[in-house]
Amino acid sequence: MSLAPDVRKARAPNLRELTSFLNADGVVKRGFLLMHSPNLMCNAFQNKSLSLGQAMRQLLKMYQLSEEAFPASTDDEAGVITVMVEEMANHAKNCEDPELFDSTNLEVSKFQGLNADRTAKIVLSPWQISTDKRFLIGLDDEVSDLFYDVSMQTVTETSFTQRLRLAEEA
Repeated sequence: MSLAPDVRKARAPNLRELTSFLNADGVVKRGFLLMHSPNLMCNAFQNKSLSLGQAMRQLLKMYQLSEEAFPASTDDEAGVITVMVEEMANHAKNCEDPELFDSTNLEVSKFQGLNADRTAKIVLSPWQISTDKRFLIGLDDEVSDLFYDVSMQTVTETSFTQRLRLAEEA
């Protein structure tokens, strides 16, 4: 696998911004240490469905989310923020759909207690896009049935709650 095409796709502002994050050392400029990010890159490289360009875009997204979660109080603030990205590294290993990988919704979850002001982890949001046709067809049927019941004013709170539980299990 050649790295050049993937790097070319990530050019211009994205590559510059990613390079800026990677070069921040925590001494001169505040830096973010994304623990397990090498695993993310290795897993994406070994996953035949994904490319390194996709992994680089997700890496940039994780840096951006981390920066939003830990805003600097001053422009010249130094120090290192540690963010665990193991869940995303595992996702890169197991994801079989490149479109799904690109649209993965991520959240920053700050740690509690000691070092909470500079430690967090990236978690996959429970709100993800689904491309499973059987699931989408079933969801379409459920929505149609629910719309009909609501418009005919035959839905009860109990049946609505029961439908929600069934949808959560699916």
